[in-house]
Amino acid sequence: MSSTNRGTQRAGLDFYPTPDWCANVAIKTFGAGFTLDPCAGNGQLLRAIERAGGCARGIEIQPDLAAQCPGMCHIGDGLAFSWRGESIICNPPFANALEWMEKACREAENAAFLVRLAMLAGKKRKEFWERNPPSSICILSQRPSFTATGTDSADYMWVTWSYKRKGQPTQVAWLGGKEC
Repeated sequence: MSSTNRGTQRAGLDFYPTPDWCANVAIKTFGAGFTLDPCAGNGQLLRAIERAGGCARGIEIQPDLAAQCPGMCHIGDGLAFSWRGESIICNPPFANALEWMEKACREAENAAFLVRLAMLAGKKRKEFWERNPPSSICILSQRPSFTATGTDSADYMWVTWSYKRKGQPTQVAWLGGKEC
């Protein structure tokens, strides 16, 4: 999902691994009760959940990445599976992040997505946010590095939806950096 080095070739299928500290801060903040990462990549979020005592499964379209989280990850297109009753955690491909979030809002019980803060802007996205107000917007106080070559050029947030909080005002918080 990195925006660093714009204009260069993007990673295959827009895969940028979730930095450990971003996964850890999400689990520390939201808990380890997630059940599915539908675009699991190399399993960073799944391992963070497991370290915290939870148990989740993943779906990954790229077999070589799914092989990096044996026993936790199935090969397939996460958008093609039902998310009914699931608690989703996801670092979606930026190119179609809105599609992943729309599916979560239609089907999932709860969801947490790592996306650029800029996802809050734009005409098409405005309509999405108005239809699907999030439970929380948790802004990362430090920019992550998705490429291990320095921090990203964009700011990021964890955005959540919980149907237990539907109709309540969106909470906004700031989450620490690597120290979390």
